[in-house]
Amino acid sequence: MDEYEDPAEWNNKGVDLFNKEDYEEAVKAYDNALKLDPMIKEVWNNKGNALRLLGRYEESIECFDKAIELSPENFEPWVNKGATYYDMGDYTSAVESLNKALEIDPENSFALNNKGAALANSDNLEAAMACFEEALRVDPDDINAQRNKQILKGILNR
Repeated sequence: MDEYEDPAEWNNKGVDLFNKEDYEEAVKAYDNALKLDPMIKEVWNNKGNALRLLGRYEESIECFDKAIELSPENFEPWVNKGATYYDMGDYTSAVESLNKALEIDPENSFALNNKGAALANSDNLEAAMACFEEALRVDPDDINAQRNKQILKGILNR
């Protein structure tokens, strides 16, 4: 692997590897960036995303928690933490993290849709529908919210 002295270069290398779906090597690049400067919230968030896609959920959540500790008002690690909990099947924790994200950016259709999906998986169908409808109010072209709303309508009409 290359040798960089600037953590931003290691982060960029990690992003490039992540985009090529080489998540293991991306984690290594992010680790190198964090050795040089452990206070860069974006690197913690990026590392968390790579770990999540590797199925290393607990480590992923630790990274998102570190990013949140460094910048509590940063929307992204809250959403990513919610997605990780969702992947783990912990829908209650997913909703809690997504609620934090929505406190920061209440008009984010992505977070609203993800919250709706977590609520639907918790059998809280009416609240899920409200989230999908709110996501579509914010962004009528949100294809995921459109799809999820249609699926949920089918379930509710059974």
